[in-house]
Amino acid sequence: RFKAHIGYGLSHEYWGKGITTRAVSVAVPQVFNDLPHVLRLQAFVQTQNKASQRVVEKIGFQKECLLRKYTYLKGQIYDVFVYSLLSSDLLPLPQSSNQVV
Repeated sequence: RFKAHIGYGLSHEYWGKGITTRAVSVAVPQVFNDLPHVLRLQAFVQTQNKASQRVVEKIGFQKECLLRKYTYLKGQIYDVFVYSLLSSDLLPLPQSSNQVV
């Protein structure tokens, strides 16, 4: 009752455009706002998925542990990292899409 999981997928043609980071940065505060009983938001990220690790780390998730041989996808078994964000954690402000780099 006090925790929830977040996951996402994005078509390969849209990778590297900041879309996932932006979407997650908007969704996470909304989850905590709309579901005040949720104290912990978790994400499971495959160890080889560096881009997804960067997404959750940019949002403020903390890497907690490694779950060895935890998930099965397309005939393979993978290790995953567990990331968490607590409702009491200070969230970074969502970045403006008009930001000049």
